[in-house]
Amino acid sequence: MTTITHNIVLSFDGALSQKFIDFAQANFASHADGYCVSENTIPHITLAQTEIENSAGEKSLTIFLESINSKMPNPDPVNLSYRFGENEHTGKLWAEISIRRNSSLLNLHNSICGQLEKLGLTIINASRDLFHPHITFCRLDIKNPIPQVKIPDTFSCIFKGELFLALGKSDANGQLADLLWKKKVSA
Repeated sequence: MTTITHNIVLSFDGALSQKFIDFAQANFASHADGYCVSENTIPHITLAQTEIENSAGEKSLTIFLESINSKMPNPDPVNLSYRFGENEHTGKLWAEISIRRNSSLLNLHNSICGQLEKLGLTIINASRDLFHPHITFCRLDIKNPIPQVKIPDTFSCIFKGELFLALGKSDANGQLADLLWKKKVSA
């Protein structure tokens, strides 16, 4: 049976998502190598990624996510950075907003990873001590010129909108493209 990459994420309200899309398109679209936040993708902070084979796996995960009632983290953007890709992404840079790794964000991440392990699912993104919360704008090839951009001042207070805990599927390029479930949460 074919597995599909599923993402457990924090996603944003429509207005904030559109700001991320507009920023990515204005600054990175002409430089990206195929992965760039656009109208066809969903800006987010990944909490965990896993491979799921069928709707029963999705249902189990959704039941767990529904049960999360803890106080949600208040994401705190730090800076725009470029991170070197590893493994299949060697030779690439990721343009992203780094998010401060606070205790509530780390606790939520660890709780989700623990549940994935209990369900027998493999976590395919960096997790636990390696967890690096961020919002990805695009993937760049290091052989090409790297755009020099700065986070707009308006991004310093970007997380005052609504936040959602969500489960979605990735497209063939690894971008979150389809939300299957989401729940409004309060920071």
